[in-house]
Amino acid sequence: MNRREFLKYMTAFGAMTAGSNWLVERLWSMMQEGELTGELAEPPGIESWANSICRLCPGGCGVRVRLIDGLPVKIDGNPLYPVNRGGLCATGHAGLQILYNPDRLKGPMKRVGPAGSSHWQPISWEEALALIKDRLVQLRKAGHAHRMAFLDGGSRGLASKVFKQFVTAFGSPNYIRTDEWENRKFVYRFMQGYDDIPGFDLERARFVLSFGADLLEAEGSIVWFSRQLSIMRQNSERPRGSLVQIEPRMSVTAVKADKWVPVKVGSEGALALGIAYIMIQEELYNKDFVEKYTFGFDDWKDHTGNLHIGFKTLVLQNYYPEAVSRITGVPIEDIVLLARSFAANQPGVAICGQGMARQTNGFYAMMAVHALNALVGNLEKAGGVITRQGLPLNDWPEIQLDEVARLSLGEERIDQAQSTVYPLAPHIPENLANRILTDHPSPIEVLFLYKSNPVFEWTDPESTRKALEKIPLIISFSSFMDETSELAHLILPESFYLESWQDDFNLPYTNFDHFGISKPVIKPIGNTRDIIDVILSLANALGGTVAQSLPFQNHTAILKWVAKELFESGRGVVAQSEFDQAWVAYLEERGWRYPRHKTFQEFWEALLAQGGWVDPVQHHVSLKDAFKTSSNKFEFYLLSLQNELNKFAEREAKINKTSAEFVLGSMVDKLKISARGDVLYLPHHEPARIAGDEFDYPYLLIPYELNLLGDGNAANAPMLLEMVGFRHYIRWNSWIEIHPDTARELGLHEGDWVWVQSPNGRIKTKVHIFPGAQPNMIYMPLGLGHTAMGRYAKNVGANLNSILVKDFDFMSGIPAKIGTRVKLFKTVV
Repeated sequence: MNRREFLKYMTAFGAMTAGSNWLVERLWSMMQEGELTGELAEPPGIESWANSICRLCPGGCGVRVRLIDGLPVKIDGNPLYPVNRGGLCATGHAGLQILYNPDRLKGPMKRVGPAGSSHWQPISWEEALALIKDRLVQLRKAGHAHRMAFLDGGSRGLASKVFKQFVTAFGSPNYIRTDEWENRKFVYRFMQGYDDIPGFDLERARFVLSFGADLLEAEGSIVWFSRQLSIMRQNSERPRGSLVQIEPRMSVTAVKADKWVPVKVGSEGALALGIAYIMIQEELYNKDFVEKYTFGFDDWKDHTGNLHIGFKTLVLQNYYPEAVSRITGVPIEDIVLLARSFAANQPGVAICGQGMARQTNGFYAMMAVHALNALVGNLEKAGGVITRQGLPLNDWPEIQLDEVARLSLGEERIDQAQSTVYPLAPHIPENLANRILTDHPSPIEVLFLYKSNPVFEWTDPESTRKALEKIPLIISFSSFMDETSELAHLILPESFYLESWQDDFNLPYTNFDHFGISKPVIKPIGNTRDIIDVILSLANALGGTVAQSLPFQNHTAILKWVAKELFESGRGVVAQSEFDQAWVAYLEERGWRYPRHKTFQEFWEALLAQGGWVDPVQHHVSLKDAFKTSSNKFEFYLLSLQNELNKFAEREAKINKTSAEFVLGSMVDKLKISARGDVLYLPHHEPARIAGDEFDYPYLLIPYELNLLGDGNAANAPMLLEMVGFRHYIRWNSWIEIHPDTARELGLHEGDWVWVQSPNGRIKTKVHIFPGAQPNMIYMPLGLGHTAMGRYAKNVGANLNSILVKDFDFMSGIPAKIGTRVKLFKTVV
C-alpha cells in the first residue's frame, strides 16, 4: 500500500481531523518499519436507518434499525412510535440474534421420513402451495371443509383478520387462537358491551390497583407501562400516584410498587369484593354514576315481577372483612386501607392480568375487579378506563360463503368452544389433543400452525404428540425446527419481521387508536415469504368465494387500503414527537384542525417514513351512549351473560325435547360453577380448583412469564439466555424460587438440584432461595426446557408445562396454569 492509499483510508476513518496528523504519521512509519502488516480494514460502509415493528413479545414496540451497507447491525426504539417512544426492552434489542441465527430455516421443507425424524428435503414454494391447495380442494369436494383447522399462536394486526377470513370463507369453524387475549375480552363485553380490552389511562391516574397484572414483566408492552407509571408518579402538576400490586408472587411489578399485597392463590376476586364491601358500607362509591349509568347494583324486579338481588346485597351479605380476610390471607386493616385509599385518590383504576386469568375462577374474579372501576365511576374519563373508537375499517371486505362453506360452518368446532360444555369460550386449544385422538366430532385432516408449538406449550405433551401424528397433513410456518414442526409434513418458514411488511394496531391497554406500519428493512436472508402473502396466494389458488373474500393481491395492497381508509377518515396524524402529538390533541380538542397531507401519496410516504399513525385525541363519549349491553348501562347484574346462557339452553332443549331450565342446570354443572340463581350473573368468588392432594403435594406451584422469553418463542437467542435469571445470578438454566423456611425444612441450599414432582410428572431444576416467596408456594418461570428449536434453546432448563395438571376456567376457556400442587426432593446433576 502506498502513502496515497494509506491517507485515503485514514481520511475515511476520520483520522485526518485537526490535531491528528501525528497519529497518521506514526501509523505510516509503523507500516514502513513492518510493525503493521497486512491490509488495513475496509472503511466504514454507508449508514442508513429504517423503521420496523418488533414481534418478539406482545408489546408491539416501534423500532429503528441501523444498517451498514444495507445490513442491520443494531436495533433501537423508534422515538416517534406512540407505544414506546424510543424505549426498547432487552428482547427487542436481541432481534438481530434471531435474524442471523444459524438455525433459522432457510426455505420450504418437506418431511420424507417418519414423524419426528430429521429426514427432510427442500421443496419449492410453488410445489408446496400446490400440495396444500390440492388437499384443500379435496376436502371441499367431499363436503369436509370443517376438517381443516388453523392454530394461531399470536398473530397481530391485519394478519389475524386475514387468517380468520381465509378459514371462515373456506368453510371451517376451526380458526383457533392459542394465546389468551381473545378469551380475556369477555369482562368488558358482558359488563360494558365493548368487545375488546380497553385502554387504561395510567399516566393521569392517582391510584392503580393491579390484580395479577405483572405490568413491568409480562403484560403487553412493558415499555408502555414503564412510561405510564413513571409519568403517574413524577408529574409535578398533581400529587404522586400510587401503585398497589396484588398477587401471590413478589414479581418485578410488586417490587416496584408502592405496596405489595400477597394473597392466597385464587383469592384475588374475593379481595376485590372485600374492597367493594368497605366502599359500599362506608358510602365511598360514586352514587351519581352508579344510579344513572349502571344496572343491577340494587335489587330489581323483572317484567314478570320477580325480585332479583343486586350487587350491593350480594357484597354486603357475603364479603365482609372477616370473611374476605380468611379467604385471602390479607389482614382486615389492609382491606379497609385499600378501599379507603382507592376511593379517596381518584381518578384511579383497577386492572387485572394473566395472573388472574390463568386460574379456574378467573372469569368471575376479573368481573369483580372491573366492578371496582364502576363503583368509582371512572369509566370514559381521564385517568380511568377508556374505550377506543377503533380504526375506521368499516369497508373491510365481507366474507363470501358458498353452499359448501355454509354447511361446514354449521359443524361443531374441534375444540368444543361455543358449545354447551363451553358456551362462552371463543377458543379452547388444549382440548384438541383428546378430541383429535377420538376423532370427535370428526377427524382433522389438515392443520396449519402459526406461532404455535403445542408439543412444548400445552400440558400432556405425549398425548399432544400422538394426536398430531394422526393428522395427514400439518403445515408449520415456523422459522425454527421446534418440537411441533418436527411432526409437520411441510414447513414453510415465514420471513422474519425485519424481512417483510409489518403492521400493528390498538394493543391491549393503550388508551388511543394507533396503526404501526413498516416496509422490509432487508431482503429475506433465505427463501422465506411474508405469511400474509402466503395465505393470499392460497386463497387465490382456491378461487371462488375464498378468493372473493380476500380480494387483495398481496400484503402491501392491504396496507395501502388501510392507509387510504385512515387518510380519508380525516382522523389522527402521522406519528409525531411527544410534544407535537400533545399539540395536535390540544388544537383538535378545541375545534382547530391540524394541517394534514393534501394527497394520499404524501400521506403514504410520511406514514412509512415515521412508522405509523396515531389519533391522540380523547374523543368524548357520552355515558348515556357508552355501554352496548342489554340494559345500555354498565352491568353489575350481567343480563348479557344471562341472555347468552338462556339462548344456548333453549336451543339444546328444543333439540333434546326437554326443558330449558333442566338444560341450564346441567350446563352450569359442566361449567363447574358452584353459584346458582342470581349469583350466577353477578361478580362473585368461586373457590379455585387446585390439583393434587395437599398432604402428598404440599406446595402450590406458581408459573410465571419472563419478558425475556415469553412463552418460549425467543429462547433461541443466546443474549437472552445469558440474561434470563440475571436478578438471581442464574444464566442458561431454569430455577425455582422458594422461601428460606421451606429450604431449611427440606435441607436445601442455594444452587442445589431438585426434582419438582406433580401428579402429572416431574422435572429437574435448580433452587434459588428467595425471601419474597411465600412459605407454602414455589415459583418457576415458563419458556425454557426445549427439546428442539435450535442449538441455543435445546436442553436449556426444564419445561414447566410438562408437569402442570390440565384444567380450565370453563367460562372463559383459558387454561388454568396456576392450580397445580407439587413436592420437592433433592437430587444431583
